[in-house]
Amino acid sequence: MMQSNTNYALFFERYHDFLPTDFVSGLTHKHLEHKTLRVNTSKISPPDLLTLLTQAGFEICPDEQYPALFHVNSHCSNLLAKSWQARAGLFYFQSKASYLPAQILSPLIGETVLDLAAAPGSKTTQLSQLRQEKGLIIANDINPKRRAALAFNLEQQGCANVQISGYDGRQIGNLAAECFDRVLLDAPCSLETYALKKKDFFKYWSLAKVQQMANLQRQLLVSALKACKKGGTIVYSTCTLAPEENEINIKWLLDNYADFLELEPINQTQNQVLSEFQGQRFSKQIQNCYRILPDKSNGYEAFFIAKIRKTKSLPPHNPQQNQSASTKYKHLSKKDQQSLFDQLNIVYQFDLDWQTDFALIGDYTKSWLICKSSSDLEHGQLQIERPALPFGRQTQKGYRLSFPFCLKFGHLAKANYLEIDQKQALDFCQGKNIPAASLAVNPGIQQIIRHQGFALGRAILLNDGTLKNQTPPAFVRQSL
Repeated sequence: MMQSNTNYALFFERYHDFLPTDFVSGLTHKHLEHKTLRVNTSKISPPDLLTLLTQAGFEICPDEQYPALFHVNSHCSNLLAKSWQARAGLFYFQSKASYLPAQILSPLIGETVLDLAAAPGSKTTQLSQLRQEKGLIIANDINPKRRAALAFNLEQQGCANVQISGYDGRQIGNLAAECFDRVLLDAPCSLETYALKKKDFFKYWSLAKVQQMANLQRQLLVSALKACKKGGTIVYSTCTLAPEENEINIKWLLDNYADFLELEPINQTQNQVLSEFQGQRFSKQIQNCYRILPDKSNGYEAFFIAKIRKTKSLPPHNPQQNQSASTKYKHLSKKDQQSLFDQLNIVYQFDLDWQTDFALIGDYTKSWLICKSSSDLEHGQLQIERPALPFGRQTQKGYRLSFPFCLKFGHLAKANYLEIDQKQALDFCQGKNIPAASLAVNPGIQQIIRHQGFALGRAILLNDGTLKNQTPPAFVRQSL
């Protein structure tokens, strides 16, 4: 407790000159965390989601600046997180400040993007939806547990243009030099924005941790600079207050790599970027960055963003760094792809020309679906861990579609789908089987389960007349 109190005092001694008053007072009063959600525009429009959720009794209101963001009454946020609308992937909880880096990166359709520290995937899914899934995204994260969370969110949001890798981000610049048009580095940081949200924050915060994170961020910045193509854009962001991780890091980058980059201005109102800290003054170039201070009135948390344009190529790390590595994943033959897609259209009557827009990776027994514009499997020497959205696998009882595929495309099926009522939808989301007595079901064929036209998953008829729920455990846990 004594160490916590010491850190608390040191924290405010460092930042008292620029911290807002309500941030300080918030630490001494019970604070209801502000919730914001982002609409999954690949599945539903903002007006339609607003209507759907308000009719269901959820208290939400649109953000005044960003049409795809809604503010959620804190009292109903937990129920909303467990709702069937959440299961269907119609939205993603994301703070207003966290929404900005991907918007500022603003990749064009067809560009290749690297999300260098991607998990749990808020910005990756946002980047995917910004471009209607047209253009490859490599989502990288070193932590296996966080990569599992990343894969979960990509599957729930239905992102078919994202591949996952598991490297230390500091290596990627050398493994995939100048492979990406745009790079997002939402860097690991000291998380000082959570001083307002986490009761035990000051047990773990220290100046040593701040400096440790700043040193890591510098290495990641250099890696991002190397991975970006000449003329490309890098966006660097943190959710911390510490100038060492923000303005001072960008000053260090300019001091050491000025010949290779320039800072681009970020056109946002109420920019609170620092001009000096503890006697250290920052150049006018640093004013091109964007600092957000926590503000409970409009839902902002602490954030820092810098937009960097790479103007010149860095010297290669080694003469072999641009050679492509062999990948363990391959595209299915055109014949096998056509066979699987034909089966799909026959059974579910999708009536889609799949091979025009999509490709299958893997083999006939297990495969992944990826957008044609994102189907390149070679990225320097990077090895991909997860190549695309799971499509399905061959079993003794026939070909079985994956849960993520059903969640993404199930609303388009014209056969072998079941529309269930509100109570059944809630039961289904919680992993329960559904009585099939009143439903017309083809035995032996996976049924796509829908509610109000939105796909919730898949089920198959059992001998006892019930539909066996085939929802993966991770998705069931979300609804409990």
